[in-house]
Amino acid sequence: MFADIYQHCWYIDVAYNKKAGMNRLKNWHIFSFIFILLVASQLIVDKFLADLLIAGIFVFVSTYFLFIGDTLRQLAKEKTNWYFVFNFFYLLLFYVLLILDFQLGNGAIVIGLSVYFVFSYIYVADELAVALRKAEGKNTSDFKQQAEFLFFFLWPVGIWFLQPRINKLTVERIK
Repeated sequence: MFADIYQHCWYIDVAYNKKAGMNRLKNWHIFSFIFILLVASQLIVDKFLADLLIAGIFVFVSTYFLFIGDTLRQLAKEKTNWYFVFNFFYLLLFYVLLILDFQLGNGAIVIGLSVYFVFSYIYVADELAVALRKAEGKNTSDFKQQAEFLFFFLWPVGIWFLQPRINKLTVERIK
């Protein structure tokens, strides 16, 4: 009986530590990676490669949001929010369709999909702000949550303030 419990706990810990890679990154690592990809995309003459680097930035940021959201929910001891996951995958799908120059005949459909894209990004940023506040054990209905929302929304700048807090939470969890 105790062996089964230990094995289950060990599996959860191993699964958690596999995803801890994003949590252990420093803010300057992330910012430098994004900045280098952005500069490289501007210096490359081939349009396809430049678009590929920009897509790499978007995929990295989206993946970061997914892993950090999952980690923060685990730290706050909450269930997975499937609407958050759906919106995350919608962001990726819509961006892939933009990269591939997917053409739809009706402009109203494109406008509707674009509006939902913006809503999805706002929802993901808000959900991450709420999850961070809950993981830290703070109130989620005060003014400071709006600041965290803006940090997640304006991600390249906000990473300088958010990543040290996420690293601190992760280190406390591992101890």
